[in-house]
Amino acid sequence: MPVGQDQDAHIEMARETARRFNKVYGPVFPEPATLRTVTPKILGTDGKAKMSKSLGNIVGVTAEPDLIRKQVHSMVTDTRRVYKSQPGHPKSCNVDALFKVFFPDDWEHYWDLCRKAEIGCNDKKKILAERIIETFAAFREIRAGLSDADVRRYLGIGSERAREVARATVAEARAAVGLIGRL
Repeated sequence: MPVGQDQDAHIEMARETARRFNKVYGPVFPEPATLRTVTPKILGTDGKAKMSKSLGNIVGVTAEPDLIRKQVHSMVTDTRRVYKSQPGHPKSCNVDALFKVFFPDDWEHYWDLCRKAEIGCNDKKKILAERIIETFAAFREIRAGLSDADVRRYLGIGSERAREVARATVAEARAAVGLIGRL
């Protein structure tokens, strides 16, 4: 599963733990690999921290379209670009980073428009908001049709599947260290 740069330390700690265990007890745990997307770091709407519901700097993909537009419109853009007539710096703009995610086939086109001052930050935000709304429309519709009981039931199913995998992994690790049948 792809992770952001903020998870690098956790991935490395998991790698080191797997290496040490495997060296002592044999190959039980695969070494996790870091998978990166084209945008390894996406900031929150404030442009400072990663998106966090507790910080209130998110774009809520299950929110109503008007709220998504408002959240995207509040995003910090290229702080070095004061006027629309000035060339933009898409590499340092969080809105442009999201174009890589939501426009995988033509984000470079929008970056070129920005660099040439042929599109302004507000225009980019409008385009991005509409793409986010469109991308998550089916998900929002399905989520709206789920009751809290449905969500709890699905979470329970996923939790049980995770427990089954964990039990098997723990049993394999216990066998490797010679703890079969011991508590």
